[in-house]
Amino acid sequence: MPSKSLQGVRRVPMAKITALLLAAAVLVLSIALLYLAVF
Repeated sequence: MPSKSLQGVRRVPMAKITALLLAAAVLVLSIALLYLAVF
């Protein structure tokens, strides 16, 4: 991993973006389930 630091710099932002998208999707699904459960 440390030897490929130059390639890692380009892959880190994509990993963070995908992680944020997955987290946002989970939050949206949880909020939707709570909304449906309440109403």
